[in-house]
Amino acid sequence: MSLSWRELPVLEKVNLFQQSALNTAWTDREPIKLETSLKNSGGIFDGPFGSSLKTSDYTEVGVRVLRLENIGRTIFMDEKTYISPEKYSTLTRHTIQEGDVLFSSFVADFVRCCEFPASLGLAINKADCFCLRPDPSKLDSRFLVYLLSTSQFYSLLRSSVKGVTRPRVNTSTIRHSMVPIPEIDEQRRIATQISAYLTSASDLTASIARLRDRTAASF
Repeated sequence: MSLSWRELPVLEKVNLFQQSALNTAWTDREPIKLETSLKNSGGIFDGPFGSSLKTSDYTEVGVRVLRLENIGRTIFMDEKTYISPEKYSTLTRHTIQEGDVLFSSFVADFVRCCEFPASLGLAINKADCFCLRPDPSKLDSRFLVYLLSTSQFYSLLRSSVKGVTRPRVNTSTIRHSMVPIPEIDEQRRIATQISAYLTSASDLTASIARLRDRTAASF
């Protein structure tokens, strides 16, 4: 159902509010290379590609495979894809852990990234679904998601984009990005504040959708 002209400006304002809230993660701290706040071993990696993981390898149950469809804007989308334990045994180096952040290599209009929900259990990432593994003593996972979702970081990436029809970045670009990272306690404070703002925006969006549905049902 298309939006009415009166609804559209409200939703645009909500989107602007959300982005403004996210942008507060970009502080005035001196930028440093992102890789210095990731774990020394396996700090960022791509998933298997080509013949290493094919569509024919997917099963009805088993070990979760996290794909681009799972990465929303700061939220995890629960699209389910699996491989067998036997197939997983050949791809263990792509295992995702609690505290990891998933990042879409495609950055046409904005950055898509989210935290890995530990409740999913055993999982691997697929090609173009990067995994960033923060050093928890230096970088908070939730803060990292918000930092990577800022307009400032998106602008930084656009200068390194490859491809025209499907603009994308590689792990090297992410690893060497210069970003402002405050002390860990400050990160958590900022992340908590942004989470509250995003929850308010999400609640408002849901209220608008319910009002729209009730209005449509009355005609």
